[in-house]
Amino acid sequence: MNSYYLCEKIVGPPIVYYVLTTFFQLIINIQTIVEYVSINGILIFALIWTVKNTFLVTLLSVECEEIHTSLKNVQVACIITMHSDSNLEFLREVRKKLRRIGRQKFQPLSALGLFTVNAALLLNMLSALSTYTVILLQFDFL
Repeated sequence: MNSYYLCEKIVGPPIVYYVLTTFFQLIINIQTIVEYVSINGILIFALIWTVKNTFLVTLLSVECEEIHTSLKNVQVACIITMHSDSNLEFLREVRKKLRRIGRQKFQPLSALGLFTVNAALLLNMLSALSTYTVILLQFDFL
């Protein structure tokens, strides 16, 4: 449990940074394309940089999802171990500890409590991006 919370504290700030940086870079790139209707070398570099950040956000999301899945698998293994028929003294102590740990709920990793980091993070980011893109287009053409 301590390693889980430590991982959440360590991984949270970089994820927030990359998600927000990628989101705002994409908004700025879309605004630039809509406003100037041309793509120059600087914009291409910015788009490549944004694709790199999107790739990093995807990697971080996948790794955090794997951590959460591993913790769920550990909980299943704990439940299976608790219901075994062995009566050794050592196993009784382990079962007590497993019952105590098994009562705790594992939440998906969160990025400083702002949003959960799971496989749907990129989809949520892209849905917000598409909403703001429509708003930018409405401001530009209406």
